[in-house]
Amino acid sequence: MAAPESITISRLSPIIREFSLKYPHVKFILINGTCEQNQVDLISGRVDVAFMVYPEIHPEKCIHYSLAQENIVLVCSNDGPDHFDEYKRENTNHFFITNEESCSYRTMFERYLVKHDIHPFQTMELWSIEAIKQTVMSGLGFSFLPYITVKEDVNRGKLKIVSHSEKFDPIYSHMLIKKKKWLSPTVKAFSEFVIKSIRETDNELESSR
Repeated sequence: MAAPESITISRLSPIIREFSLKYPHVKFILINGTCEQNQVDLISGRVDVAFMVYPEIHPEKCIHYSLAQENIVLVCSNDGPDHFDEYKRENTNHFFITNEESCSYRTMFERYLVKHDIHPFQTMELWSIEAIKQTVMSGLGFSFLPYITVKEDVNRGKLKIVSHSEKFDPIYSHMLIKKKKWLSPTVKAFSEFVIKSIRETDNELESSR
């Protein structure tokens, strides 16, 4: 499998654990990469299943499942501004703390800034979501992350969701399987398990709001 870090830490880890308990003889190899690279690895045959966090897609060479709409939120430290308008002032010295350039939601955020002529922020690019969250908690700036990756930190009071009037395009988690004449029973069972688990998780999220 290939998956971005956000999907791995927030959705896949408990799914793999439960699937492994049910099917103890299945061997997992999980590769973390960008969404673009994960799709390349799938098409090349390096992996059997690929996950992406991306806007709507319609791949031709893959079996495609749109798993869930991912709520992407602006977050800052508890003593940070309540509204994004505070960050948009020209004299702000806060960093936009984010991950690699090819990240889909980072790209979406930066394109929005350009389209609406919002001044660019100083960017701090870090290697992991955990590093991003810890740096945001320290008060250096804000980030733009899937809600499911920051939910526990927000509930514990370590991070704060920043209100905003911006209108971002919806973004989704996707599962892709390469089209083949014969689909492995293991891959089929795992894909069905993923769909069921994510639906149950999202129903729990909705009921807790």
